[in-house]
Parts: sequence; structure tokens; C-alpha cells
Amino acid sequence: MVSRCMPAFPLLGASAWLPRGDDLLAFALFEEVPAEKKRARIIAGMPRFLRERLEWRGPLVAFGARRIAAHVRKGFRAVESFALTPEDLALLRGEDVEAGALPDVEQALRDYGDSAPWMRFHAAVHQWLAKVHGRSSIALYVCPGLPEPEPESPVHRRGLDALFANAERIAALHGDGSPQDIGRRFMEALAPFAATDLERAAAFAPCLAHSFGTGACAEASLALLGALRDAERTAFLAELAPVARLALLLRTDALPAHLARGGLGDELAEAFAAFRTSEPGAGAIDQVVFRIQNALAPAAEHADRSPLDVLLGELETQSALYAPSRARLGPLVPVLERNGAPDASARLARALQAMS
Repeated sequence: MVSRCMPAFPLLGASAWLPRGDDLLAFALFEEVPAEKKRARIIAGMPRFLRERLEWRGPLVAFGARRIAAHVRKGFRAVESFALTPEDLALLRGEDVEAGALPDVEQALRDYGDSAPWMRFHAAVHQWLAKVHGRSSIALYVCPGLPEPEPESPVHRRGLDALFANAERIAALHGDGSPQDIGRRFMEALAPFAATDLERAAAFAPCLAHSFGTGACAEASLALLGALRDAERTAFLAELAPVARLALLLRTDALPAHLARGGLGDELAEAFAAFRTSEPGAGAIDQVVFRIQNALAPAAEHADRSPLDVLLGELETQSALYAPSRARLGPLVPVLERNGAPDASARLARALQAMS
């Protein structure tokens, strides 16, 4: 097992040998930004195929490869063919795997092989990183794959301690906020690990605005957001830039949790006021209108009308500000009518008229 020969730097994902999907993206966060010569040595010693997805962001380096299973099969002697034994089938059925899904399970095993070559692959990466760590200290290495299945293991706890200790540094790594932004991808990868210790959710809060990905990443971020106490949540939101604050408050997947807490109307009013005084550019305005577009219908269905009133009031009173993005909002008038909010649809229609 890789965990028996673990290098000196803290890591997360120590026991996971399968990545999520067939693309590998791993991250190493250094204590300090390596100098150019050290970066060159780091890259020179890196297994060649891991350079397919190489990107630096200050003290963070991301690396990996697409179609990683093919690389592991070729370089680490993975099993080329694999068939489930009767014992395997019985075990899978015992785990409630439907009979119709078994062919897909078997195909996945053919694609990935057994765990031995993957463990050799991870061991090779760890050996390379151990040499790097001797020259430039690594604060945290994040393996691809699922979170450590034994949350109380020393390896996992040490990695979590490093994650929470470096949360503010990690949050500062975000760039343009795009789905492919490497700092954002790092925070997305960290969210499922952070969610294994919800008692320390507040420590991960600086990263939350940028950690919402899809699937397990989004679920983990929602769990962390929900675990914040009211005072922690208020303090966390107050620290965000106005656009990021509105984006998080109006996320479609997070909106039910925000509505359930109460007080969202007041929070939105404060966030919009801060947004307007920040002299937003066209891109920021369009991003906020996109969030409003997604939030209007769910807000109209909720018993607390204050968030809906704030959203419509913002569009009515600031029609000139949002006019360049009015095309996003027009199709929502019939949606609000169908949702049984004719007064809301009439207010939106008036706001759109003022924008034209």
C-alpha cells in the first residue's frame, strides 16, 4: 500500500487509486513560490506524461494527464483483460449493484485494471514529489480520486490539518473564476475532503465561494456551507467581493439552504448595495443578471417573499444598470405567471419596459 511508504509532506487522497473519470489532475501546494530554476528542476524530474496538464499559479502547481488509464496500462503493467468471477458477482449483488449495471462495472475494471499498477503509479509520483520536497517544501499534495475512506487515519488527519491551516492562502489563488481556472479547480478538489470534518467548516469558509463544482464537489460545498453557524456565515459572506457574494447567495443549488435560514432578503439588499458602489463592469453586471435570472422563479415559490421583493426591486430601481443584459430576463415573465406570481411577473415586465 502507498500509505505504508508515505512521504514526509501532508497529502489527501492517500488510499484512493482510481481518479474520478479518465482524466487525472493532481495538485501540489508549496510553502513558498519556487524560484524559476527550482521550477525548471521540478518539471524536469516530472514523469513525462504528467506534463500534459501542467499549470502554475503562484505556489500551486497542477499536473496530470488525459486518458490516464491508458498511461497506467502502458507504463505500470495494468491488467489488459479482466472478467468478474462468480464470487465478484455475488459480492456486487450484495452491495445492491443492479444486474443491468454489471456489464458497466466489468467494463470499468477492464479499462482501469486492478489496483496494483495504480498503486505503483501513485508510489512513483510520491517518490518524485519526495525529491521535490527536499528542495522546496510542499505544504499539501492532493491526489486524484475519492476522499480517504478512513477519516480518522493519521495520514488523512494530517492532510486535513494542512488544508484548514492553508485555507486563506488557497482561497487567494483563484483567478478569473472560470470553470477551468486552476485555483478554482484546486478548491473544488479540496471540498470533498474538507466535508469529512464539518466541525471545522468555518476554517474552509474562505474557499467556499470558489469551491462549487459539480457532483461530489457541489454536494460537499453545500454541506460545508450548511455547517456554518449563523455568525460564521455572516462573517464569511461579509469578506467576499460583491460579485462573489451575490453569486453565492443566488446559486440555484444553494438557494434553498439560504431561504431556509431566513433573513435572505436583508442579506441580498446589503449585497446589491455593495455591488452597485463597486462600479461593476459589463461582465460583472451580466454575471449578476444571470444569477437573478436563475433565482427569480425559486424565490417566487417560497413562502418568504422578501428575497423576491429585493430581486424585483433591484431590477425596477436600477433598470439603467441592468439594461445591457435585459434579454436574459424577458423569458421569465411567463415563468413567473405559471408559478402563480402574477404580481411578480407584472413587476418584472415593468422593469423590462424601463430598461428598453
